[in-house]
Amino acid sequence: MARRRTDDDNESTSTLLHSDEEGPSTSPTIAAIGSVNSRPSTTAISNSEAQQQLWAQSLQIFTVVGFYFFVSIAMVFLNKNLMSEEFEFPLFITWFQLVVALVCVWILGELGRAGVDQLKMMPVFEFDWNVAKKVLPLTGIFIGMISFNNLCLLYVEVTFYQVARSLTICFTIAFTYFILGEATSSTAIRASAVVMVGFVIGSIGEVHFEWLGLIFGVISSAFVSLYSIYVKKSDECC
Repeated sequence: MARRRTDDDNESTSTLLHSDEEGPSTSPTIAAIGSVNSRPSTTAISNSEAQQQLWAQSLQIFTVVGFYFFVSIAMVFLNKNLMSEEFEFPLFITWFQLVVALVCVWILGELGRAGVDQLKMMPVFEFDWNVAKKVLPLTGIFIGMISFNNLCLLYVEVTFYQVARSLTICFTIAFTYFILGEATSSTAIRASAVVMVGFVIGSIGEVHFEWLGLIFGVISSAFVSLYSIYVKKSDECC
């Protein structure tokens, strides 16, 4: 009896020694949990990358809009300064600015084609008669918009210049309905009525009031509205 117990103890000891030599046994479930905990969370990484992309896009949009505001306001003051120094040639200023813009577009396009990374988004300058015919109305509207902007600025001050061109929203609502056939919400129509009231009040309170400048400003507002609408139509057809 004692001998049998001794043999059992020896077998248990040899079994323990054999298991120690093979290494500790691990449950498959525990091993799976450990492997999951040891690797980084892919969900957290994807959320972080999405947030970074969103911030980058927001910063890019903010930069573009801010740059547009800065250039637009600077152009208004620059044109007014030119025409205030007895250089009353708004149409020549318009022509010269369009020529300079064309040359700049050509140069930037060539630099982008040459491999400048920051300018690869610029299209290469090319001329196609078929495309030119399609965008001819848009070109005429753009020239009218720039020309009447400078004509308005010739007769009014910079402060009233913005008031004279404030009817753009009203013209946009009207042209959107008659040209594109799209109705505007009643909220937008009420907001445009408020703009109309502000336009009348601003016109009455202007010290250096000029009827010719007011007329040019209203025509300029109409061209700005037409330009935005025909840009949309040109994008659809081209």
